[in-house]
Amino acid sequence: MMRLALCLAAIVPGVLSLRSTPRMNLFSFAANLMPKGGNVLGKKAELLSAIAPLRRGADDAGQAEVLRLVAELVEAAPQAPTFPEAAEVVAGDWELLWTTEKETLFLLENGLLWQAGIGASQIIDFTANSINNIVSCENDSELRVVADFDVEDGTPRVNFEFKSAALKFRGFGVPVPPVGKGWFESVYVDEDLRIAQDSRGDTLIARRR
Repeated sequence: MMRLALCLAAIVPGVLSLRSTPRMNLFSFAANLMPKGGNVLGKKAELLSAIAPLRRGADDAGQAEVLRLVAELVEAAPQAPTFPEAAEVVAGDWELLWTTEKETLFLLENGLLWQAGIGASQIIDFTANSINNIVSCENDSELRVVADFDVEDGTPRVNFEFKSAALKFRGFGVPVPPVGKGWFESVYVDEDLRIAQDSRGDTLIARRR
């Protein structure tokens, strides 16, 4: 998923989110689901079990173990799909499961404008070439940062630049200045799980909604 920290440094500590509209044809990736080594499903299950009690990464005691399991899953799985074909599986509405991104974790743990954090998501839309990064809080409150993006063909890289941002408090929104740009790569992606690494060295694990 993409970094909100770059933008939120100018507002409040950061956040993230994504959604997409293109229809997916996962059958086109059938060949890519063949493992190049190891038990991919077993390693995926082990990773999901490891992150389950870690409060999306806020409990950093298990971070080294999670990153080790990520590396093992990426190594065992097929090579990550590259663009333009990768758009079919990278596009979507992704719920954050775990991240090393401190700004997003800060908001999820501490809330926004006294409204407790609920979750974060990323919406990647290849029709509009836009990414919505959202941290949702109680009582119809959220931080949303929107970026435009382009891709590097022949690679898994997405380059993005923040274009707009808004804070919503109990249903009332106010625009805030977006700041920043960067890139991310989906180093593992299947029909329901995506692992991304970005230009700031953070790792994100997200589940398709």
